[in-house]
Amino acid sequence: MVAIPIIATVYVMIFNNGAPKDTIALIISAAGVLIKLFERKLGQYAKYFYIAALPLLGSIILSLSTPAVFGAMAEAYFLVLFLAIPYYDLSVIKVCVAMTIIPNVVAMIIVPKQFLAMYTLSIWVFVWMVYAVAVVVAGMIVLRARSLFLEVENKEKESEGMIGSIRGAFEAVQRSSERIYSSLHNFEEGSAEIAASTEEISGNANAQIGEVEESIGIFGT
Repeated sequence: MVAIPIIATVYVMIFNNGAPKDTIALIISAAGVLIKLFERKLGQYAKYFYIAALPLLGSIILSLSTPAVFGAMAEAYFLVLFLAIPYYDLSVIKVCVAMTIIPNVVAMIIVPKQFLAMYTLSIWVFVWMVYAVAVVVAGMIVLRARSLFLEVENKEKESEGMIGSIRGAFEAVQRSSERIYSSLHNFEEGSAEIAASTEEISGNANAQIGEVEESIGIFGT
């Protein structure tokens, strides 16, 4: 928005014998700077101001400038429509179209000589027809892109769900492993206690056997 009007003004002044009043095109650059300065305050509406500024002010420029010097203004409208697509928001396309068609048609009715000096009426009709086709294509691109984004989001949710399931299974296995380890550790401790008890019982049994044998020897004597 800042660069295009500057380039257009320089071109008009050098090659199209522009008059001082043709510097009115620089109001688009000023508008771009103002929108940028207030971008945070405008918030989510800033994109609408960016998209609407050039076509809206373009109708004023075509009405007040030297006739036919800004012959590429229609192409600039197509460029703005092209720049509206990457927002992938159908409302931005609608605002762009409304702010392009309504002000320019009204200006064309009020000062037809200014517009007809640039193109004949038949050419203007052709331009609007091509613009209408471009709008349809832009809408299709936006809708298709949004459907792809939604599909990607759904795939991401499915992947997250799958990863969550895997993580849950892994944690369950981990908990089971911890329980098995704890059980084995307890079993090991129990086995050690049993072995110690068995040794103690064996020792006591051997002692009793010795006492019995000694008693038998005494009785024998």
